[in-house]
Amino acid sequence: MRLAHAVFGGYGADVVWREGRRHSRTRPFKGDANRSFPSRHVITTGEPLWIADFDEDPAVKALGLEVGSGQVKAFLGVPILTDGKVLGALIAIDLVARPHSDKVLRHFQSLASLLGDDCARVKMASEVKAALEDSARSERRLRAALRIAKIRVWELDHARREAFSEQQQRDIVDYDQAMEKLWAPVHPEDLPAAQAAWDAHVAGGPPIHVVHRHVRSDGATHWMESVAEAVRDEQDRVVGAVGAVRNIDQEKNNELDLIEARKAAESASDAKSRFLATVSHEIRTPLNGIYGMAQAMNRDDLPAGQRDRLEVICKSSESLLSIVNDVLDLSQISAGKLELEEIDVDLVELTTGVLATFAAMAAAKGLELRLQVSPGLAPRYRGDPGRLRQVLSNLVSNALKFTTTGEVVVALDHGAEGLSVSVADTGTGIPLNRQAEIFESFVQAEVSTTRDFGGTGLGLSICRDLVRLMGGDIELTSQVGVGSRFIVRLPLPEGAQPPLPEVSTPASSAPESLEGGLKVLAAEDNQVNQLVLGALLGQMGVEPCFVWDGAEAVEAWRREPWDLILMDIQMPVMDGREATRLIRAEEAQSARARTPIIALTANALTHQAVEYLACGMDQVVAKPIEVHRLVEAINQVLDPSFYSADKAAGAA
Repeated sequence: MRLAHAVFGGYGADVVWREGRRHSRTRPFKGDANRSFPSRHVITTGEPLWIADFDEDPAVKALGLEVGSGQVKAFLGVPILTDGKVLGALIAIDLVARPHSDKVLRHFQSLASLLGDDCARVKMASEVKAALEDSARSERRLRAALRIAKIRVWELDHARREAFSEQQQRDIVDYDQAMEKLWAPVHPEDLPAAQAAWDAHVAGGPPIHVVHRHVRSDGATHWMESVAEAVRDEQDRVVGAVGAVRNIDQEKNNELDLIEARKAAESASDAKSRFLATVSHEIRTPLNGIYGMAQAMNRDDLPAGQRDRLEVICKSSESLLSIVNDVLDLSQISAGKLELEEIDVDLVELTTGVLATFAAMAAAKGLELRLQVSPGLAPRYRGDPGRLRQVLSNLVSNALKFTTTGEVVVALDHGAEGLSVSVADTGTGIPLNRQAEIFESFVQAEVSTTRDFGGTGLGLSICRDLVRLMGGDIELTSQVGVGSRFIVRLPLPEGAQPPLPEVSTPASSAPESLEGGLKVLAAEDNQVNQLVLGALLGQMGVEPCFVWDGAEAVEAWRREPWDLILMDIQMPVMDGREATRLIRAEEAQSARARTPIIALTANALTHQAVEYLACGMDQVVAKPIEVHRLVEAINQVLDPSFYSADKAAGAA
């Protein structure tokens, strides 16, 4: 400032620095923020300004300038520039008028240029210092990250014959030794894949990224993750390489543990499925004897008291069968093994059939059971009729069970969210605090529900899981003392083809009668099951011929023609599937007419039924045998229209 004052003389000199939108002075004074000051004009325009006399100079008025003090008469200001950028202004004032002097102006500009150069040097030094500090901080952070992540980076420079390795610090490695042992730590079994990846990269492929085992000098093995990329010169020649390796031993061990845990879980799930299938078979077999003989006795003339006792046996058998089926369904769903059909379904026909099944139950309780169909409902939908029937039957059964007066209404509709099936009742209702749990397995609305109404609490859980497997969901609205409404929403596509014949679950209202004189071969290795089947068919004028295994069934079929074969699945010597395959193969070779074969089995899960049909069987009836289902299946397979043209051609 002293040098500037010496050049200009007068009252004094100062520097005004530009700091964003604000300006600062070496010697601040009151009112310094006035934007009409001459110094502001110099900084804004980047041009020098000389006012010889504030009272006389026309530029003052033209530029709208103001003076900070009435005593100031003259002003000189030149911009301080660095790389074309205005950093501030070097100014001087005097209390007397000062005529313009080019010499003084040039000296002032020289001083301002020196200030600009000094500022540039200070700024550069500051930036270099900051950059070095940032670099040092970045390097510390990088080393910390490498240490925490257990990553070691490396570099090879073929031109300089240098090798570097760095984790916590940069180490210079002997180049020749590094090249000699470049691939040595890689496990021999992983080496070919790693070298092939590098060769592919050098040939123009992506940088390598491999997981391999690393063999230490002491023989210990660790899992490593390696990435590497070639460094090329202007002629695209490989002149070096950079890469990194990371110890992933813990991650790999965790991964292997997870794989083992998953295998163990899958094994446990398979074991559970096998156990449930075995238990199901072992329960169904004696239950077939109880329920089958009860049905046979029900066709006899019995005194009223004995018929009442028989009714208890039948109802108990049906309840036990329902529990077995529910547990198996839950197991299949949990294991992800439940498969869904996708065929055309007439929802009105299906629902009417379900309501017909429960009509007697509703009538006995004095309840109205009715169906409402929206005009927007499509004639057919693509879905699994068996599972749709199961969901609807469960909801209707529950509604009737918990309703003592009023009605149960089933409504079918189609809206923006797809198909909607609702079941509404005027029953006991479900408390609000229990509604969120009602769809969980083994949960019922109240602790007393099992005692008062029975059931396992699996029905609604299975309904929800089945509906979600079909891509939909189920909702509940309920009020205690008013009733409940379950709404099933399903995004089922509309069907276009006529409904295909169903594999099972025929209508319960089918007549329980058969053609007289049928010649039936029955393969069954259980004596009780033979007695049950013989009694049930005998009452309808059919006397089956029994054999004990699949091999005997094939031999009996070879000896003479049969109208029908009833085939057990699980038998000694030869099972029912193998026997069916042999019969179908020989039919094809000899052009013998197709003999209808029905599977009678306690192993009747969905995927098993599909397997039986795939091996050549025509229908599947589960044990314990329900008479109306057996009769319906027999009448179906004996009807020539049951076989499509494709199926008949396949049998020829």
